[in-house]
Amino acid sequence: MTKYQFQVEMTCEGCSNALNKLLGRQQDKGEVSDFTVDLPTKTVTVTTSKELQEVVAILEKAGKKVSHLKTEQ
Repeated sequence: MTKYQFQVEMTCEGCSNALNKLLGRQQDKGEVSDFTVDLPTKTVTVTTSKELQEVVAILEKAGKKVSHLKTEQ
C-alpha cells in the first residue's frame, strides 16, 4: 500500500464532504484502504494500492484543483 498526500482547493464543508463521499465509495469497493480529508489544512491523505494518477483522477471528480505533495511507501 502507498500513502499519498495532496493539497486540494477546499473552501467549505461541502467541498470536504464531496471528497469524503468520493473516497468512501472507493473504500467500499476495496480500492482505498484509508483516507483523511482535512479542511483546515486543505489536505487529503489516501492509502491505496492504486497508482498516483488514478488517485488524482478520483479527487479531480470533485471539481477541485489537486496538487500532489508527497508519497510514502
